Amino acid sequence: MSSTDPQRAALDRALTFAMYVLGGRPAALAVLHRAVDGAANLDPPIDTDTLLRLVRDAIGRATGARSRPVAETLPAVWNGEQTRELPRALAADPARSAALAGAMRRVCFTAVLRSLAETPRCAFVLRHILGLSDESVGRILETSPNNLAVLRARARRPIEQTLGPHCQHFDPSNPCSCPGRLGLALADGSLSAADIEPATDPAPSCNGELERLFRSLPAHALTDAEAAPLLARLRAT
Repeated sequence: MSSTDPQRAALDRALTFAMYVLGGRPAALAVLHRAVDGAANLDPPIDTDTLLRLVRDAIGRATGARSRPVAETLPAVWNGEQTRELPRALAADPARSAALAGAMRRVCFTAVLRSLAETPRCAFVLRHILGLSDESVGRILETSPNNLAVLRARARRPIEQTLGPHCQHFDPSNPCSCPGRLGLALADGSLSAADIEPATDPAPSCNGELERLFRSLPAHALTDAEAAPLLARLRAT
């Protein structure tokens, strides 16, 4: 199955949306399946914005959509000691260490997103990670331009309060670095070797622009095995 297939591309974007809102692949796949089931009641073709709206509706019904404090999602990273030495083999492999530091940033930023209220979280992910226009985000969330501006402000403020005093990506003088917390995350299971994919820039440039940090997060993609039943159901509508 080719990634140039517009339906496959739409499903990948829907997965990316659900992953950053819900924080985990099983939960994201579950809402994606519910969204595709809902598409059976609509007239084809199902465009990307419509699929994202169906995913948003499914997220609203998902039990795992509630906000969670960052310290609850990543306890060792946010509550524990500042650093821990990396395993010897990893410390001797700079390329792998850098890849895992990128993964640490993605996992940490996803946890920060999970700490937001659900609807502002959705608005922020759609606008600043998927890069959709305000018009598209408003249609997906079925909200007015004025309310969308309020939602984005309600998302930005707690993100800035969380990352602003701590994250070195936001301010190089801050104390918390992904390489420094990598040993902790690996030790407590918050991060694993499998988290290297999708590859994530370990050291993005921010220049004080919070949204730029999130725009540099990578898209997620379905495997062929995950995509096949979803595509079959979309094409049957």
